[in-house]
Amino acid sequence: MVLYQLFLGKAFPWLPFMKARFRVFKVYDETRQPADWTSLVGATQCAVFLKDVKTANPLATDGREIDRLRDCTFLLFDHLEEARTFCEAQVQKFPFMCCEIFDADGKAKPPLLAIMPSHWLLERTN
Repeated sequence: MVLYQLFLGKAFPWLPFMKARFRVFKVYDETRQPADWTSLVGATQCAVFLKDVKTANPLATDGREIDRLRDCTFLLFDHLEEARTFCEAQVQKFPFMCCEIFDADGKAKPPLLAIMPSHWLLERTN
């Protein structure tokens, strides 16, 4: 059985029992060698950063704001499509959330994708 959810005006297939597979890493980890988080992102993988659309403050997967910068995390997915599906579901669940997806080049380049609520985009353009 395939379910469809409404997101940004489009229908996306969603498998009811599909669990997103990702690993959570701290952005700032003094024990990691090399220390840069981009060293963890492989050629086909991508990193997802969650933030509040209005304040740009980092968020946890449950929508809570992360208070201390040293506690910031990112999610590592093996494939872009898995990350996109997860981000679409997150934004549906938390309409104040923006998900940015980066490749191994990290934040040196713009994100591959930025997924945010459509109502926020409309507010920004008016």
